Formats: sequence, structure tokens, C-alpha cells
Amino acid sequence: VAAHLLADILIVDEVLAVGDAEFQKKCIGKMKDVSTGEGRTVLFVSHNMGTIKGLCTRGVLIKNGRIEGDGDVLSIINQYLKGINPLDGVFEIGKYDLNEKIIINYVVFKNQNGEIKQSFHIGDSLTVELHCVAVERIENPLFWIGVESEYGSLFGANSLIDGCSPDYVEGNFVISCTFKSLPLLPQSFTVWAGARDKSGMNFLTKSKEIGYFNIITKLSDVGFNSVLSDTIAANSSPLMLPYQWNFGSGKKYNVNIENYIRC
Repeated sequence: VAAHLLADILIVDEVLAVGDAEFQKKCIGKMKDVSTGEGRTVLFVSHNMGTIKGLCTRGVLIKNGRIEGDGDVLSIINQYLKGINPLDGVFEIGKYDLNEKIIINYVVFKNQNGEIKQSFHIGDSLTVELHCVAVERIENPLFWIGVESEYGSLFGANSLIDGCSPDYVEGNFVISCTFKSLPLLPQSFTVWAGARDKSGMNFLTKSKEIGYFNIITKLSDVGFNSVLSDTIAANSSPLMLPYQWNFGSGKKYNVNIENYIRC
């Protein structure tokens, strides 16, 4: 309703916290139309970094009622993330329900060399370590870890699907999962995690946001020679599987984001 009003300035405060994915997609699309196609100003207030990155070109960081930063949206996002997470790649969770039997204390992101990182390159591996405590001995708990972007869920690991689980957890323990050779475009991504009991029916820890990471590779640095590649990649669906073009003239083009080859 607000997007269809003929106001010169549209102020939107966390409206996308509600509604399903299709509703949110429509809202974002309409706000983009309003700001770019109609030349009006949209002031979008949110803590969702992926949506901010996809919708906004300029960012203003406000803390305790004071302006902490004002500039291009990527630099302001990085400033915000640094402020709430001064140690790159380590995330203190702290929030849990009193009924939860597994508490995620903190999370660590590592690359293929075992280095703690929050910024990765195309083709890097991502290891997510969950440092947890179980309030009692729990047999065969089922865990899941998912990676999302502003476009929604992209990929993940889920014990409820693959059936993999530890024999038991008790006291302090660590669960890790490695996603190899990330085929992701340069964007920002959010990681979620949760756990259920061996029946799959009862939550041990509810699904929650546990961290975020960035892919920072410039496509022009890995062989993509389109003058628009980096600009388009920032606003495209981020998951890029290998593919092959065939234009009917006998020429074929193989595209692999991890090891870019044209032939």
C-alpha cells in the first residue's frame, strides 16, 4: 500500500520482517521500481544486510541515535558488521530459549587452510564450527546448517535428510560441517543452524541466525571479461553452477566460476 502512494520519500521500517518469500520479493521489486524507475527516494530501515545490499546504493549507520557512518552501501554494511562482530569469523550467539537442551555458545568460520575468516574467495571451502553445550546427555541429535542470501535459501547440510548424526552429545562439544569449493558470486550471505532430537519431532535448539560471510573476489580478476560482470553479479542470483553455452555455430563456451574457462 505504501509503495503505491505518490510520496516523494518512502520510509520503510523492517516491513520485510513479515510475509512469505513471494510477498517479500514483490515488496523489494516494487521499492526498486519506485526508487529507480520513478526517481523517488526510498529510506529503508533494516538489519537484513542482504536486502539492504540488494535494494540500496547509499547507507547510513545509526547507533544510539547518532550517525556513525554515511557512504556507499557496501562500506556501511562492513562498518556495521565490524561493530557487532569485531573478530572476523567468530560469532558469539548468546541467545537461547530456556527450553532448549543444546545451547550454541559461539560459531567459527574457517577456510580450507583452517584460517578463521569472514571474507572468502570464489572456490574457497567454508567450514562452520558450532561450539555448543548440552544440558544433558542426548542420543543421536540431528543438526542442520543452511546458507541464505537475499534471494532466500541456497544450500545446506541437514541430518534430517542425510541421517548423519553423532552417537551422543554431552557437556561441551563441537559440531563442524565443510562446504567445499563455494560456487558463489561476490555477495553477502547469512548462515543459520538448529537441531532436533533423534525422532526429528522436537527442537533441541531452534533455528537461528549464527553468522554471515562475504565473497569478495572480483570477477574481472578471475577471467570474466564482461565490463558489466561485477556490477551484474552484485544483483544476481548468487549460486552459479558450471554450465555450457551452445550457440549453434559449432562454438561452445564452458563457464565454471571456480576455474573460469572459455573454449
